[in-house]
Amino acid sequence: MSDMNNQAFLYGNVGSDPVVTYLENGNPVANFSLATKETWKDKKTGEWKDKTTWHDITCWGEIAKAIERKVVKGTSMTIQGKICNDVWEDKEGKKHKQTFIQLDKYIIHPQAPKRG
Repeated sequence: MSDMNNQAFLYGNVGSDPVVTYLENGNPVANFSLATKETWKDKKTGEWKDKTTWHDITCWGEIAKAIERKVVKGTSMTIQGKICNDVWEDKEGKKHKQTFIQLDKYIIHPQAPKRG
């Protein structure tokens, strides 16, 4: 049960090609964004509305290598990972905080056929 304390499951589309860098030890790190969409009907107007939320995704090692080979902008995927917070201070002493998902598992979905 303790493995499920911090788990995020997201379904969305990749916003840009993953950026893969290599650490000094040769370990790859992949970073990309994933867009999720929430849709609801406005109770007052009856109009459908939606909101897109962007999530920063990071992964390492073999998963990063696979992401580099298989994922491009627009890829539809479901991801599982944990929510992480990174806090740091830049050279000017300004503090920064970033929340991201550390990717553990993923499923790439085939693209839906285009209409028309």
